[in-house]
Amino acid sequence: MAVGCASHQAAIIDRDGGTVAQADVLLQVDWSRVLDDNSTASVLIQPDGNCCAQLGRVRAWRHKLVIYRDGLPVWEGPTISPEFNADGTVLIQAADIPTWLDRRVPHDSVRFTAEDLTNIATWLIKDGFAPDDPGHTVTIVPPITFLVAPQWGAWPPELA
Repeated sequence: MAVGCASHQAAIIDRDGGTVAQADVLLQVDWSRVLDDNSTASVLIQPDGNCCAQLGRVRAWRHKLVIYRDGLPVWEGPTISPEFNADGTVLIQAADIPTWLDRRVPHDSVRFTAEDLTNIATWLIKDGFAPDDPGHTVTIVPPITFLVAPQWGAWPPELA
């Protein structure tokens, strides 16, 4: 790929996968990746044609923002704050995909007794993305075994 300026596009996608709005005129695009944390993104859109009516249907936590760079998806996550400005622009702010889990309440009450933490986390994540999965595939790694105590004896006092 040649070095130069990249072209960004954005779309607002419903949880069921349908496109709510295609943002063709972007005045500003901000997105990032954060190691071991949730990232954020925002796009400032100048609606054109029927895009204005489509953007009027955007709802926080119902839809997700997808940002493309040179036609390839580079960022996506739930819209957390669509703002309709007096100058006709629309600011869409969004958070990273794991943020969906911040707003989800477990569908069932479950009591975990003597259960491995990996199994509890697996259940919570699967439940958090169901029944209306935001289009993200959740991959759970196999459970790991935690060492309860070193084989050579008791824990040192500073680690106990």
